[in-house]
Amino acid sequence: AEKISYKIITDTNILISYLIGKKLKSLRNLFEKENIEFIINEKLIEEFVRKVTLPKFRNYFEVDKALN
Repeated sequence: AEKISYKIITDTNILISYLIGKKLKSLRNLFEKENIEFIINEKLIEEFVRKVTLPKFRNYFEVDKALN
């Protein structure tokens, strides 16, 4: 059987929710088991970097870890 590949277009809110939430953590297993490609662009990356460096997120994760 041929393995299906997926392309996912996401936004900054989903990425940040993944970092701070418990419900989306189960997505990691899906990403490791399936053939998934994230579709992102430079504007999304810039917005993500700008948002994760906000003081309100410092209680949830270390910025260095979020950016790696």
